[in-house]
Amino acid sequence: MLFVDKYPKIKSDVIIIAYDRNDCVLWVRHEGENKLVTTGRQLLSRLLGGLPGLYPQTLQTATRTVSLGGPADLFVEYMRWGSGGHNPATNAAFGVSPSEESLAAPLASLAAKTVYAVNYPGTPPSDKTIEFVGRIDYSEANGETISEFGLFNRLVATANSLMFAKKNFGPPIVKDASFRLEFKHRIIM
Repeated sequence: MLFVDKYPKIKSDVIIIAYDRNDCVLWVRHEGENKLVTTGRQLLSRLLGGLPGLYPQTLQTATRTVSLGGPADLFVEYMRWGSGGHNPATNAAFGVSPSEESLAAPLASLAAKTVYAVNYPGTPPSDKTIEFVGRIDYSEANGETISEFGLFNRLVATANSLMFAKKNFGPPIVKDASFRLEFKHRIIM
């Protein structure tokens, strides 16, 4: 019997937009696919299939067992940025492994921010795409080199913090006060 997979794989897309002080677009970078990491796939399947029994439940990652305190632990709420997503010698982006659970070099000056918006792009709104939007404002992360970001369920990196998806990019962005950044992370099913 021949098995044909007729269901498309989950895809993703990243767009980074820089705005000047008048909120005019300075530039747009389409960074292509990001990686929905293994933990994100596990959480998505648990969200759709439900968690049997009462909380707390646990989720086994490649390196640890994470306690899920309730349904809120299944949702993306925060975006974090870092500087470890590129090779400093070539400025090329490193690949992302599905087993990664954190950023390589989180920014010290900007630990995490609440996702600015959750959109369902399209007219009418898409039932196949969800877009998480994060912002780094004019006064934030100035002087920092940014080349990675991820979607997380918790504000700070704790034992129960889970990364859903990650994107490394290059060349890196050196942030200064003359512009703000908007990161659009789309997951397409």
